Amino acid sequence: ILAVNMGEGDGRIKAFLEKTPVDFPVLLDRDSAVAKSWKVRVLPTTMVLDPDNGIRYFAVGELDWSAPEIEKRLRALSVAR
Repeated sequence: ILAVNMGEGDGRIKAFLEKTPVDFPVLLDRDSAVAKSWKVRVLPTTMVLDPDNGIRYFAVGELDWSAPEIEKRLRALSVAR
């Protein structure tokens, strides 16, 4: 998992991470270059990539990661390789 914070200042993301700690890296996309290169226009956007950086799953908007249909889809992606 890699989170990308788009265009926010260091102070704001630091405060967020203090309230909501995560155990994965957070890339600070200060100038939105990453978002532009991946054509992300709506937040949150989720992409699941294969080892060759091909997009295997793409979702725009919030996801309930504990929902059975999301878990089923992600498990299917991990088995499909």
